[in-house]
Amino acid sequence: DARLQRLQALLTEQQRAAQDAMVGRVVGVLFEKTGRLPGQLVGKSDHLHAVHVEAPESLMGQIAPVRIVESGPNSLKGELIG
Repeated sequence: DARLQRLQALLTEQQRAAQDAMVGRVVGVLFEKTGRLPGQLVGKSDHLHAVHVEAPESLMGQIAPVRIVESGPNSLKGELIG
């Protein structure tokens, strides 16, 4: 049990470091669904991170460039470019 907890903590730490390293980068995001907030879409980045962005629904199913501005526990926040 202790070994499993250490492994899970290490995985969480590595995931967080990978997400934090994405801040400031521009990535392609494939928009898949609407987000929790009005006007928000959620998609996957080139690196398969979940990204939420204020974007028009016309981008649903499309890939668009997004600048990552914030890293959260389970997703990234981005801004649509262009």
